[in-house]
Amino acid sequence: MYKSSITQNLDVAALRQSLSDYQHAEIFQPSESWLSYLKMYQLASLQEQYRLRVGVVSCDAYDLVVQHYMQAGASRGTVVLVHGYMDHVGLYSQLISEVLGQGWDVLCYDLPGHGLSSGDSYAIDHFSRYAEQLEKILQQGVCEKPCVMLGQSTGGAIVLAHQKLFASEQTTDPIAQRILLAPLIRPTQYHAIYWKYVVLRFFLKRIRRFYSNNSHDKDFLYFIRHQDPLQKQWVAVNWVGAMLEWVDLIEGGQPQSIAITLIQGTDDGTVDWQHNLPVLQRLFPSIDVKLVEEGRHHLVNEGLPWRQQVFDKIREVLMRL
Repeated sequence: MYKSSITQNLDVAALRQSLSDYQHAEIFQPSESWLSYLKMYQLASLQEQYRLRVGVVSCDAYDLVVQHYMQAGASRGTVVLVHGYMDHVGLYSQLISEVLGQGWDVLCYDLPGHGLSSGDSYAIDHFSRYAEQLEKILQQGVCEKPCVMLGQSTGGAIVLAHQKLFASEQTTDPIAQRILLAPLIRPTQYHAIYWKYVVLRFFLKRIRRFYSNNSHDKDFLYFIRHQDPLQKQWVAVNWVGAMLEWVDLIEGGQPQSIAITLIQGTDDGTVDWQHNLPVLQRLFPSIDVKLVEEGRHHLVNEGLPWRQQVFDKIREVLMRL
């Protein structure tokens, strides 16, 4: 996928400002600028094959760019895709194509400060804000049922935060299944991160990001580091504080009976999966666990042997609905 990609500049603000409100968006007819974006991230063929709505949802002073890929005919339901920290929708074209090919619609969006959405680079003050934004997008979208939520890393945490925030308001769970890919509970080196944050939050508002070898796919890693114009080079310190609050919140939760699937690589150097797994098994006693041997963190963009295991498990889960 990434070998043919070339570095291009994208006028993010212009792309976002060219969109109408998502709630009233028509089937998307991309301009030349939008077509460049779609081609860069291998989404153009999906826009041609399926129906696509693209629009903006305004929430918490952020303008979030939403993409809704829909079947040309009957749909089996909707998969709501939530990307990981420092990612964006464009990096998920392989997963979007896989899910569409199984007959499902895909609703996805860029988190604030990510991709095409507005906001300070990779910043948030509390994970509940992510959950509220997700709920607003769901309220504005017309999604075919059943509805499945699928989150990678921080996206998995957002799926859980959304369930935790809105569970008390719902008599029945509107989500048929939640699929978590390497979800963020505790990161690796949690205690070191905690103490660095305690000290640095008084002096710094942002820190330079670093890139890890979170995939066996070398072309993906090169693209992220050298070619993707939507990557940003600074991480907001307040996001670290919000993440640490999230750890306390989720680990202090009570067991719940909801349909949930965990897919986790055993060579993940980003989240502390060996700590997180028993936490999730306590919180969700009926959880379905798939371990991908030697799989690294970015399961959506892993090397083919590992990514295929992930996609096969997703297909298995969706086939049961």
